[in-house]
Amino acid sequence: RDVAPSRGLGDVYKRQALTAGARFLYLCMTMESAGKREFIFPKSAAEKYGIARNSLTRQVAELQNKGFISVQSMANLRQPNEYSFCKRWRENTRT
Repeated sequence: RDVAPSRGLGDVYKRQALTAGARFLYLCMTMESAGKREFIFPKSAAEKYGIARNSLTRQVAELQNKGFISVQSMANLRQPNEYSFCKRWRENTRT
């Protein structure tokens, strides 16, 4: 068959060159969001998945820079940060 293969999320990860840690964090965020576009991801959730605090900060920045998430609040107020999934990553994958 001469059918172009569909572009799965795995292919997107490869084109965007996300690190394994950022991919894992994105997966954890999708599970914690329960299907919502806007969600919170407290540090306790990261700890539940075995993600260290310093890794969390680095991986959130990577996901934000690559257009997978946006950070709604980045205040250090002992409140969990608010995030939302975004689709900017698609802009770099269209050919």
